[in-house]
Amino acid sequence: MGCMELHDRIMVGVRTERLELDELCSFVGKKQKNVQRHEINAKGDQYVFIGMAGTQKAVTSWGVGKRNAESTMDFPHDLRSRVIGQPEISTDGFHPYRVAIRDAFGPDASHGVIVKTYSVTHLVKEAQGRYSPAAVVAVSRDVVSGDPSSTSQRPTLSAKTFRFAWPRAASPG
Repeated sequence: MGCMELHDRIMVGVRTERLELDELCSFVGKKQKNVQRHEINAKGDQYVFIGMAGTQKAVTSWGVGKRNAESTMDFPHDLRSRVIGQPEISTDGFHPYRVAIRDAFGPDASHGVIVKTYSVTHLVKEAQGRYSPAAVVAVSRDVVSGDPSSTSQRPTLSAKTFRFAWPRAASPG
């Protein structure tokens, strides 16, 4: 609870040129295939939606919910309330983003979709390689809205690219 309150106090009035939106899949309580009808909203697949300031690599907004239109609509509205201006927005090909971003940021928002195609030729069964990402074999970009000449051609970064720098403790001295 404290982390959420701290994030809500700090991540306001954010200025950034680019936002990168994505989701992480997880599950609560049990895998989706084992969820009973009465548990459908509270258990099973849940997604962590993340909105990251592209240059600063700061998680500007986040949300947890099902990967559906309702959760997807809530997420960009929270993001919009934290960001100043009209940044360029990149998402994956999940269709509800198109409507949600237009609704939250307006019809002139610069929104592009980046779709990555992964290799499936090298399937690994050993535990140490099973959860490693497959190789990206193709990347396609599509401008959803905004001026195509102002939309950058930079791809969003993969999880393997992120580097976190924690402040070092002061050495005794």
